[in-house]
Amino acid sequence: MEALDNQFEFQGDETKKSPCLQENGSQTSVLQPSHQVHEQTGEKSISADNVSSERLERGLLLYGCPHYRRRCRIRAPCCNETFDCRHCHNEAKNSINVERKLRHDLPRHEVQKVICSLCGTEQEVRQVCINCGVCIGKYFCGTCKLFDDDASKRQYHCNGCGICRIGGRENFFHCSTCGRLLILCHLFLFSKICYAVFRLNINLFISFLGFVSE
Repeated sequence: MEALDNQFEFQGDETKKSPCLQENGSQTSVLQPSHQVHEQTGEKSISADNVSSERLERGLLLYGCPHYRRRCRIRAPCCNETFDCRHCHNEAKNSINVERKLRHDLPRHEVQKVICSLCGTEQEVRQVCINCGVCIGKYFCGTCKLFDDDASKRQYHCNGCGICRIGGRENFFHCSTCGRLLILCHLFLFSKICYAVFRLNINLFISFLGFVSE
């Protein structure tokens, strides 16, 4: 249920209404446009406020890799190389063709730079390109540095897991008892019972009944 690996990552009803959405903590919000000055260059950067919907949507679903549809590449902080996504990096760097001691995974939370797929501008992690104003990813999580134009996965960031997942926030809860992400059903939603603990207790009870019947 991680934000790629099955058919479950997240976004709510706003996904259909807005061309550019942002994951901010536990909430998804529409980017509010405003002119900003880039801290390093002093140049005016383009923000979602004064960018037309047509510009934000340019190239939508036309870029990406087998793992994600997105309009950027990332610069890996571990090896300073560029890849379409962290999964592409991990597949390349953990290949049997790579010397064992050099194999490694990309630390997703440490990504600092992205390269716009439309204009090629390298910039700090952001949802709207500082140069051409395109929305780099319809779903964006600043914590996981995750971009995805396919918002039908209903991506969301699980604070308990510390990563983005798919399937809709309203369909899951992170159990503070066992630390698992669980699917909600009416029984556990309203009784607040942890399924893992509930199942364990039921199994113990059944075992006890079997012992008594003997």
